Amino acid sequence: MWPRGRPRDDWAPGWLDVAIAFPLTVFAQAELVVIHRSAPLSVVLSLLITGALLWRSRAPVLVALVVVGAFGIQAPLMDPAPQVMANGLAVLVAVYAAFALAGPKAAAPLLLVGVLSFAVFEADQATEPALVGDVVATGAVAAVGWFVWRRRHQIDSQLAAFGAQLRSADSRAEEAVAEERRRIARELHDVVSHAVTVVVLQARGGRSMLTRDPEQTRAALDAIELSGQEALVEMRRLVTLLREPMPDTAPQPRMSDLGALVAEAAASGAHVDVAFHGDVVVLSPGIELTAYRLAQEALTNALSHAPGTPVQIEVGYGPSSLTLSVCNPVGDAVQVEGGGYGLLGMRERVELYGGALEYGHNAGVWTVRGTLPYAAPLAARGVSPVTAPLSLPTP
Repeated sequence: MWPRGRPRDDWAPGWLDVAIAFPLTVFAQAELVVIHRSAPLSVVLSLLITGALLWRSRAPVLVALVVVGAFGIQAPLMDPAPQVMANGLAVLVAVYAAFALAGPKAAAPLLLVGVLSFAVFEADQATEPALVGDVVATGAVAAVGWFVWRRRHQIDSQLAAFGAQLRSADSRAEEAVAEERRRIARELHDVVSHAVTVVVLQARGGRSMLTRDPEQTRAALDAIELSGQEALVEMRRLVTLLREPMPDTAPQPRMSDLGALVAEAAASGAHVDVAFHGDVVVLSPGIELTAYRLAQEALTNALSHAPGTPVQIEVGYGPSSLTLSVCNPVGDAVQVEGGGYGLLGMRERVELYGGALEYGHNAGVWTVRGTLPYAAPLAARGVSPVTAPLSLPTP
């Protein structure tokens, strides 16, 4: 019968236990039968001493008690012959396992039992130096087992603390991304509000000129269509974020405001150079805002983490995408403070528009580079095409 509440597989001997118990059993039985020609009871006790080691790692204290007890009973049966060496080794193995696997509190009484067992059953047949040697050997393996248990306990505690730190860092990173998504949602709300306001004003003007100036009315309708298309695109991005819009209608910055951002940094003593490449392209308000925020965040990080070093901002208008890079020397090593949450936010913002963000340290220079396509692939973020009906999430 297997003990209740303990699966059968939990009591199956491990390969290491078998590797220890099997050779000790073979050597002990060979010594008993061939050399000592012992009685059957002594042979059975020897089998119990070495065979119990099969469950050394499953129940270390119980096994040690069985081994020490059986060894104590067998000792008088061997008188006047010397004890079986393999059985003595089995006792040391069992004591070590009890201390190394169960800990000192559970195994300390076992050490006392072992010492008393040696004193009672070997005092009549062993010389005093031999008895002292047995006691010292038992105490030594117990001390080694206790050290191993303590070291394992320390490592487990350190791993648990490290795991808690990782979980905490992941939680902070997720919260930082969520906060950045909320911020993007508020800004997209501003972009959409501005576009809808333009639509309303153009519609009013077109209605007043409907009969007087058909050409100007047609131009107003074209402007309404363009603004409506942009508003629908930005609204779908807002719906994708699943964030509640904030009633903030303040105008949002565009790439044309990059000069003011650089001037503000220069006023604080920073040395910032800006270079533009290619023909300037007027982009949708959302992409312009994203590019500006990318430059703003990267510039802030450069001034915070490497104050006093020059910062180079490059803006490239390519055939189909805008590339913005911010570089600054940082020496041989760089550490992003705050867990890199600003970088996570920038990546979230750029990927929302189908772009890509790269950052890293190379040859003493820290570089942040973002690429934003002019026509952001909406499907990359699960946003519906403009021609599809707009459906807001239910609260």
